[in-house]
Amino acid sequence: MAFVDTISAQRSRGLAMSGLLSMLVLTVLSLISVNVFSYNIAFGFLPLTGVYLWPRLSDPILSVFGLYVLGVLADLIGETPIGFWAFTYLTYFIIFRPDRHETTSGLFGQWFGFIVATLAVSFFMFVVSFLFVKQPINLLDLVFAWLPVIAVFPLIFWSIRAIGRKNADGSGAGFVT
Repeated sequence: MAFVDTISAQRSRGLAMSGLLSMLVLTVLSLISVNVFSYNIAFGFLPLTGVYLWPRLSDPILSVFGLYVLGVLADLIGETPIGFWAFTYLTYFIIFRPDRHETTSGLFGQWFGFIVATLAVSFFMFVVSFLFVKQPINLLDLVFAWLPVIAVFPLIFWSIRAIGRKNADGSGAGFVT
């Protein structure tokens, strides 16, 4: 029989709040864009790292509600149709649930899983834009949107892991590590 993690309700809500706080920071940082060789590179997919590395023992109701609110906030500040990022975050959270992640896979296992999940979101964005807007997203722009985020994933992974371990008993504070 597999070991089932148990946690108090107060700590579970605290983990959800720390996940939401990290997502808020990543959402604000997603507004950063850098000009490299006269091409604008944006970090719009950055909050997906927060969803992917969500605390696995967090309160699910608070997590879903918070992701919805942060998705609407991302829509407002990113000038996308209202509900797009909220739907994307919630779908991403439901499909790639943090409690199903292998907690012993380390950086490379998590990085590979994040790449697969990000490619799935990119395909989802392409299909949604084709079906509802009747003008598909430029694939080159989409690639330049997720490549920088995939490149900085290890930095975010180590940062969240270090913060989680510092604030807990060494278990990573329930974050997927």
